[in-house]
Amino acid sequence: MPFELTQSTSILSGLELIHALRAEQLTDIPDEHLIALGGNHAKRLLKQTNPQNNYWVRAWAARALYYHWHETAFEPLLEKLQDSHWRVRMNAARALSQHAGIGALDELSTALNDPHWRVREAAAIGLKRLADPEALPALENAFWDSHEKVQAAIERSLGVLEKIKRQK
Repeated sequence: MPFELTQSTSILSGLELIHALRAEQLTDIPDEHLIALGGNHAKRLLKQTNPQNNYWVRAWAARALYYHWHETAFEPLLEKLQDSHWRVRMNAARALSQHAGIGALDELSTALNDPHWRVREAAAIGLKRLADPEALPALENAFWDSHEKVQAAIERSLGVLEKIKRQK
């Protein structure tokens, strides 16, 4: 676990992580929470007079929820799969696949169509992590993705899920 996330999980409660996940501006959460989530990068952003990268707080909060799950995180993370920034969507997909189980199968399947390749890759890896053969049709439909890393993730996921299906 990265140092700043070790720090954030000891400083911030799960509800504070959810609050950070919903933040639209860096100023929506206390500076010490922002620093706990983003470390030195957050310190640099706080020094800017007009930071343009307000998405970072949501991206860091979603990443922290991957490591430090809270039972109320499911719905806010589902919402963040529609965030305007790809880093937030990618980290939301990762956290959901790590903790939400098959409850996130439909949303992760939909994320295979995201405009950004990193979100699609995270969704493909996440569907493998769910270990549910119900994800096979979505992965098969996305197999010819335009990005080679997404194709590789889909291929690995298909292999694992097809093996699980044969064993049932």
